[in-house]
Amino acid sequence: MTHTNPATITPPAHLHRLTRAALLAVLLLAVALSGCSAIGDLLWGTPETSAAQVAPTARPAPTSIPAATAVPLVLPTPAASVVTAEPTPSGPWLTGEVRVFPGPQHYIGDVLTVEVEVANAELLGDPPGATLAVNDNVLEVEPFLAWSPLRENALVFRWAWDTAEAEAGAHRLTISLPQEGGEAQTLRAQINLEPAENRPTHERNARWVQRLNNCCRISYLTGTAAERDIAELDRAIDMAFDEVEARLGMLAEDKPVQITLLDNIWGNGAFVSQDMVLSYVDRAYTNLDFNTTLRHEATHWTMRAVGTPQTPPLFSEGVAVYIAGGHYKAEPIPERAAALLSTDQFIPLRDLADNFWSYQHEIAYLESAGLVAYLIERYGLEDFMRAYGMESVAADSDSEWLNAVFRRVYGAGLAQIEREYRAWLSRRVPGAQTTDLELTILLFDTIRQYQALYAQYQEALPTAQEAIAAGQVAEFMREPSSKYNVALEAIFISAHEALHEGRYQEAEQLLRAAQAALADGDFTREPIAGYLRIIERVGELGYEVQRITLVGDEEAVVEAIQLWPQLRTLHMVYDGEQWQLVEPVEP
Repeated sequence: MTHTNPATITPPAHLHRLTRAALLAVLLLAVALSGCSAIGDLLWGTPETSAAQVAPTARPAPTSIPAATAVPLVLPTPAASVVTAEPTPSGPWLTGEVRVFPGPQHYIGDVLTVEVEVANAELLGDPPGATLAVNDNVLEVEPFLAWSPLRENALVFRWAWDTAEAEAGAHRLTISLPQEGGEAQTLRAQINLEPAENRPTHERNARWVQRLNNCCRISYLTGTAAERDIAELDRAIDMAFDEVEARLGMLAEDKPVQITLLDNIWGNGAFVSQDMVLSYVDRAYTNLDFNTTLRHEATHWTMRAVGTPQTPPLFSEGVAVYIAGGHYKAEPIPERAAALLSTDQFIPLRDLADNFWSYQHEIAYLESAGLVAYLIERYGLEDFMRAYGMESVAADSDSEWLNAVFRRVYGAGLAQIEREYRAWLSRRVPGAQTTDLELTILLFDTIRQYQALYAQYQEALPTAQEAIAAGQVAEFMREPSSKYNVALEAIFISAHEALHEGRYQEAEQLLRAAQAALADGDFTREPIAGYLRIIERVGELGYEVQRITLVGDEEAVVEAIQLWPQLRTLHMVYDGEQWQLVEPVEP
């Protein structure tokens, strides 16, 4: 899970990521070699799409599954161009990635937010000074910087363009960023507005509702899975805070906790900033164990009373995984962290502390959780809490802070603690956790690749209170829903289930199939083609698939929705020619 305040201005100086400049060069070369008239001709999108639409959802689904393309779909925005003074600018520059929300479809009446990735963001002025124009008309909106631990940082033009009076069709966006000692860098992209009447019915009817329980004020939307299950969610949220507070031996402050339940997928499924925000959907391809996610976020909220601005993410994320009892599911943390040693994926603690967000997400979180587990088992919770909240420590880096704090609290420096931690792990037998961990890493790396290409999420969501005041709902529920999106997300859910049940070979086969489709756009291979056939047939019957469970080659149990948010279980059989509905089974 990712936890960041979207309005944070300055990221750590040591944070480095690969940029998209090389990809842009490859894309332009591919255009030249292919003879395409526009970059968008290489994609399932047209030059009139925004980055949020670069996916099979960018236009009405073709009548047949797209054939494999010569150029992989790992490409930057098709309709964007970047002009820079040098190949690798030393100052802030726009990478070419433009995201428009709500999306991927945009309708007349939307109030659109534009996010633009920016490299070297720590060198931006305050305010950044960038401008956004629509059809060459500059909008009166000042962007802010959202720091992302998983992607490039983004300039955010929130609620920049109210499209109520706009016409349907293509519109041009122009983003300009001043450059020191030279012309402003200009980035151009196009989006398409659809007629207002095309907006999904359940989105048009959605309204904000708030519910107060013992711990929290829960904000959610009508006509969603959250509204359908709100009684159970109310109890689960209360229980999560009770469990976290009991394990930590302290009560959460700032109650009632403001909780927002999204009807779409955000990143890994949750984050904490001003509110505690969690995705709650039926096609939950990032995480099937909502209670573990609740405990994770409740730990973050509760530990805010203890932490300081110096507390490193190695501590804050580690304790959240430890108190939750796992990252995305219940896990034996010591044995799972021991698997890092057995697979040579253990990161020296100094490097992990100083470059936490640069390392593979699941590895960084697990190793940190293992360290917290060791410190609490060896020295006790009271000493750990004292270390976590240590103030006024003279240190130029997170590793220096940890070294100083460890010496004060535990009487041993960072190097000594690491030796003890490794020895503690070496006495654990990881068993099946080694394979499980390797496949979990593969699963989430593949999911993030899918999100980058086909299911981009909004880095800096407004709070529920801001959205309620502005009468906005679409950003909290609109998401890609083409048959290709549904097929890939259903594959991820099946992989989650196979992994959970120890069917490791099946989980890997499913993930390799998803990776192949993401690499070349070919959805004709099994098992994805089989998932698509079921999705198409269920769609003909008026349902949208949420989950598919195959029973051999000729039977399938499908969870689907016809009237939002009523979930139905459908029993499907294959008659040799097509899938047939036996009967809907009421929940």
